[in-house]
Amino acid sequence: MTFLVNLFVGLSMTFCIGLNDPGKNPGQYQDYVLNKLNPDCYYNWAIYSENNLDNPKFNPMLWKLSDGSINQARRLAKQYLGRTWLIYNEPEGSDQANTKPEEAAEWFDKAYNAIKEVDSTATIACCGVMVRNEGITWLDKFVSKVKNKPDVWHVHIYINSQNFNDWLSFWNWWLDWNKKTGNNLPVFITETCATYQESQDDLLLNLLNYQHPLLKRVYWFSAYPEPIVKDWKCNLLNADGTLTDLGKTFQTFTIPPNKLTPVPEPTLKPTATATITPTATKLPPTLTPTATPTITPTPIPTIDETTGEGVTLEPHQQKLYLPIVNN
Repeated sequence: MTFLVNLFVGLSMTFCIGLNDPGKNPGQYQDYVLNKLNPDCYYNWAIYSENNLDNPKFNPMLWKLSDGSINQARRLAKQYLGRTWLIYNEPEGSDQANTKPEEAAEWFDKAYNAIKEVDSTATIACCGVMVRNEGITWLDKFVSKVKNKPDVWHVHIYINSQNFNDWLSFWNWWLDWNKKTGNNLPVFITETCATYQESQDDLLLNLLNYQHPLLKRVYWFSAYPEPIVKDWKCNLLNADGTLTDLGKTFQTFTIPPNKLTPVPEPTLKPTATATITPTATKLPPTLTPTATPTITPTPIPTIDETTGEGVTLEPHQQKLYLPIVNN
């Protein structure tokens, strides 16, 4: 199987500090979040209002492909040139895009061709898998069937730890797969945080200071508390719109020095219920950080966070994840 190669896309990318779910539609709620946090790029788990594309920072996602979503993408790609398109969201998950890799490859080729036919400058990223055994296995099958190589891989990394080395262990696992199987493509981390950890500032600081030639974007999960994972501590804003300590740390990377001017509170302060999406992934609640950033993973048995079924993880992760509890 031979990939069709696009050498232009990705070579000139600059690092983008991104954000998940600042609000579905342009207007008071979303504008408040974008002004407050000023991310370089952002996305929701769907296009929702097509007016979102009026903002060049918005990256449209096709959560699960169909003839309808591909036709919409073709029309919008012709109108909004040079955009980044995120394809799929955790297709290996039964509660997410839930698409078999063989079917996903066929649909991806259709979407890739439809977008590139009208905009050769578009950047197409796939496939939003979790960096875990299920995600890697899914991608192995996907790349064996797909005809068009994406311009970028986009993946999700979650840990329940403040230890940046724990995050790096997943990243190094991903780099190993990317080098051996994924054509060493550029990478977007389209979801990441430290789940249940009360304090995540150290992770965020290290992550946004981290440099790697293949890492082009990091999207933090998430702007507001997400009801589907209500016990996670990743939110940059409280439900009333005020900054969390984590949000203040995020601001230091996105707001120019000496320009941290107050943003007026919205008349109708946003609440957590406004941010419900179909995409957040549940993770287990506890860990003891043991990972190092250089060990090549060797899988061992553990528990899948979405199905409760037996899966495998590397040795350094065996104390990171305990059996899941319902959120």
